[in-house]
Amino acid sequence: MPIALTKGLNQQCAYCGIAIKDEEIAGQIDGQYVDYLKHRTGVIDRMLFCSGCWEHIELSNKSNLGDAILKRKELEAEGAKTEPIVLDLTKAEPSPLATKEQSDHILESVQADQDYLKEHPLDFTAPEHVGTGI
Repeated sequence: MPIALTKGLNQQCAYCGIAIKDEEIAGQIDGQYVDYLKHRTGVIDRMLFCSGCWEHIELSNKSNLGDAILKRKELEAEGAKTEPIVLDLTKAEPSPLATKEQSDHILESVQADQDYLKEHPLDFTAPEHVGTGI
């Protein structure tokens, strides 16, 4: 009898979305957050990360502002945009782990976020954002 590849995959990385086992959890964040885009606050309860994403987060947090400025200049020189990523929701498929209502709610929420960002584009070079960390 073949071994089930999904056995023990009962968690999900909050950054990349890959399914992980309990023993593969490399990092966790719990606590309060502030969402400056939607002007709201909340509490993160058990945001889990796989080893690759956790390593990326640690490296990003250890870098200094000078490195961050250089990285941004490189990205902008390569044509990176500050516009939000637009997802093609017409190709979205409902999750087999969610009810139809939950899937519909997620798609509606993503669409609402995209609509908001179209009406309120981000400009990280705007004077009100310079030096604010957002």
